[in-house]
Amino acid sequence: MCSLGAGVTQEAGVPVALNSSGLPLITTVAPAFSVGISQEYIDDIKEALQPLRDEGVTLLVGCTYLGTGKGLMLALQQLGWAPLAVVTTATLSEGRIHAELRSTAPLALSWAAEYTVEPMVWHPSLSGRGTWSNLTSIEFTRQFQRANGGELVSYIGAAAFAASCSLADAIERAGSLETDEVAAALNSATLFEFFSNLTYNKDGQADEDMMVLQFQPGRVDETVVAGVANGRTVENLPIDLRHASGGGEPSLGPMLFPQPTWEQRACERRLHPGVLKAGENIEEIQCSGHGHCDMDGVCVCTGGYRGVDCEDEPEEEDRHARRLILTTVLPAACVVALLALALFFLNRRARRRAAKLDALESAYARCMPATRRSDKATRRSVVIADSVVRVTNLQATAESAADTIVEAPPLATADERHVFLSHVWSSGQDQARAIKSALLERVKGIRVFLDVDDLADTSRLEEHVRNCSVVLVFLSGSSDLVGAPVSDYMRSPNCLRELRAAIELEKPIIVVTETDMRHGGVPLATHARQAPEGFRPLLDGTHRRLVVRWHRVGAFRLMSVLQIIEQFLEVGRSGAEGEEVSPAVYLPDRLLLARSPLPAGPTLDMPPLSAGEYHVYVSRENAGAPDLVALLQSHLNSGGTGEGGIASAAPRGLGAPAALRVTDDPRQMLRATHFLLLLGSRTTTPALFGELRTALANHPRLSIVLAHEQREGPAAAAFDQVIAGTPSDLTQAGIFHDLAVPILDAPHLKVSLRLLLHKLVSVPSVAHTASRFGELSMLSRVDSGVGSSTSLLRRAYYRTASEHSASIFG
Repeated sequence: MCSLGAGVTQEAGVPVALNSSGLPLITTVAPAFSVGISQEYIDDIKEALQPLRDEGVTLLVGCTYLGTGKGLMLALQQLGWAPLAVVTTATLSEGRIHAELRSTAPLALSWAAEYTVEPMVWHPSLSGRGTWSNLTSIEFTRQFQRANGGELVSYIGAAAFAASCSLADAIERAGSLETDEVAAALNSATLFEFFSNLTYNKDGQADEDMMVLQFQPGRVDETVVAGVANGRTVENLPIDLRHASGGGEPSLGPMLFPQPTWEQRACERRLHPGVLKAGENIEEIQCSGHGHCDMDGVCVCTGGYRGVDCEDEPEEEDRHARRLILTTVLPAACVVALLALALFFLNRRARRRAAKLDALESAYARCMPATRRSDKATRRSVVIADSVVRVTNLQATAESAADTIVEAPPLATADERHVFLSHVWSSGQDQARAIKSALLERVKGIRVFLDVDDLADTSRLEEHVRNCSVVLVFLSGSSDLVGAPVSDYMRSPNCLRELRAAIELEKPIIVVTETDMRHGGVPLATHARQAPEGFRPLLDGTHRRLVVRWHRVGAFRLMSVLQIIEQFLEVGRSGAEGEEVSPAVYLPDRLLLARSPLPAGPTLDMPPLSAGEYHVYVSRENAGAPDLVALLQSHLNSGGTGEGGIASAAPRGLGAPAALRVTDDPRQMLRATHFLLLLGSRTTTPALFGELRTALANHPRLSIVLAHEQREGPAAAAFDQVIAGTPSDLTQAGIFHDLAVPILDAPHLKVSLRLLLHKLVSVPSVAHTASRFGELSMLSRVDSGVGSSTSLLRRAYYRTASEHSASIFG
């Protein structure tokens, strides 16, 4: 058991002190089996303990016999070293140890053994009667004493007797003395004896529950503190079975941990060095019963008592002062503290409520002042504000110069709603909930009808439509058995009831369609073919209000929400006089500043470049990519109204020095920091693949920026289709490591351009550079087809690796 102790401790997750060789720190002394030991033997143990003390060991486990265990306790006392816990074996469970606890002879244990714990499998006080022996633990102990001159039996004697009972039981059950038959009976045995409930594992060893024994302060009786086997309790020993030294009866109780310092123990036992009397405990006798000992062995007196051992009574004036404090000052202080605490919590609650209201208000959409119609067409813009101007007059007129919060008008009755959300449960319920949450977050005071929240009777659908100002129709669908798209909305009887009611009541209708094909998105034409006659103009493009394409994630979702709010404001102002043009609407989300839907929004800090370097390389072999960059530059140069192209030499963009420098010259490719790759149906060309191999092999710090063409037209392609058409060496090199920016149709195109812009002006990270090392080593084994040799690739790899190392360690 002891030889495996360090390994078992480490497996349990407990750190073990190690020696200079990294092995468990274990010290040894010669074993002593007798209780009689010398000071020289104790000195040997002290020398063996010193390395463990130097390592800061807090749990000391001693594999000991009686003499060694006694020497260990005395050595710890003489060293003045008190680990948090000390564990021994085959020491405390020996009956001969009790005489040492009462002895006053030199080298006697006295109170040195207090707090020491020891695991054991059996104790004479355990309850339960053996099945084969028909004996209890106490009866067995009594018979052993009568046969051995009063000597108290140890757990070893009890274990041997129990083993004999188990063997006899196995012979009886086997009905034979043959070794194999008896062994088989033993392996299958489950025998309850006073020693334990005996079973044997695959190694033929008995599986025993362990108990913990501890001598607690001021007592000489044993206290079983944990792990009583099989639920059996401790029974008091009769008087004739007490230890010959006069020891007390065992009891069941909690283990005392951690053990105190030796200075604290000396303080506790200064007034009562011997065994305590019946009914006394160490807490009541230390420091004259008027205080407690601290870790330094000093009495901390209470109740006004004084003196080294708190033996001096408090003076009369001290008693009066103490009585005054207890009866007057302390209650008054408690009342004041409670009042202050109540005021604190009330104030904190008010501040939290105000902060919550501020947070809600800061998320509301804003309107810039409306303008009169001019000869030129007014372009509706979407901006992200650097700051939000708070105004007290939320119903500002068209002449007001301050931006106003978008606020829904008041309703006459509690049954009315601003928006009725019409949707089909099978494929649109989750996003209808998302739209309602977005409107509540972005439009102050808006009330939205959603059937799962507000509908109690389906026969009242038309009544609820009548009580709403605007009907929002969320279109979603699915596929039939042959895979053809169908409109779930138009096939729902309740949805058609709501739609016909809206048309008959001439309610303004906002149409929103799901775009995600995985979650109910089908072509708009599918909905139009199955729609009622009066609803088709809203879907075929002849109506002045466009269909809102619903996107689920990020800034694209914000753009969809913004379109819904704009249409809500537009239909709400349709009858207003004097206001001819709707004001521009924006969302004041500072956290979305870097993802603003407007490319010409807040100025970006372009990373500095040396002469002849570029931010972006765009390949002429990447169909559609030059047009995409031209569109991006057009927005950067003129806010979305001018023309823009590729600047292969001169800086272009927002104006020097914050210009986006782009080149489409293959000879300048290695001078760019980013490679723009547009993924689509025309991406998979050998020439483009060759340029990618050259870029990866010779420019490991190059950042590949992916844009995924998803606009309607032949250039769009599924991402799986693009990957399938890409050579495996490029795929394994990690060209698809980063997320692609979706390129969507207007108005979400503004979001795409803004996201793309931020990727193109970002500086490639060191981590991204390091990730290219493995890719370069892989590409060096592939013939790129563009004239790059293996030696050239290897030189590029080692050059980049050395530069990276210098950047870290230099």
